Amino acid sequence: MVAANPPLNANRVLQVLDPNLPSLAAEAAVDIENLLQGTASDWGAITKLGHLLRNSIEFPEQGSSPRSLMDPPTLVMLGAAISAITPLDLRSKISLLLKEAGDIADILSSEEVPQDKNALTRARDFCIALSMAAAAYYDALFETPLHSHRR
Repeated sequence: MVAANPPLNANRVLQVLDPNLPSLAAEAAVDIENLLQGTASDWGAITKLGHLLRNSIEFPEQGSSPRSLMDPPTLVMLGAAISAITPLDLRSKISLLLKEAGDIADILSSEEVPQDKNALTRARDFCIALSMAAAAYYDALFETPLHSHRR
């Protein structure tokens, strides 16, 4: 199976305030699960999320650390999603977090469907964690009571 064409707006970056991010990440997780089960029909959400993630990280020449092109709240959300799927403590080094995000972006944005089931499982788990982290952040900002005495 060959991946779908990249989205028209291929220069977009990951943003925590994107109201479509939780559903896009959840849709990508479902599509990856379908790939794992052998019933996949669409690779579009996976590729779109992969391009968002790939566009959010700058990879300079070899030997240099990756650089985030995200705003700080988005980087925190990404860190929460990656920390949920990895046993490593990535909170102390942004460069390690970005390298891990880059590895996942490679899986999600590849032209061919990865054959490594462990990589696909890791990408699926990341998509689920990203969806949950983005939804939680969005809810915390926009779903608060109108008045402090109304709950």
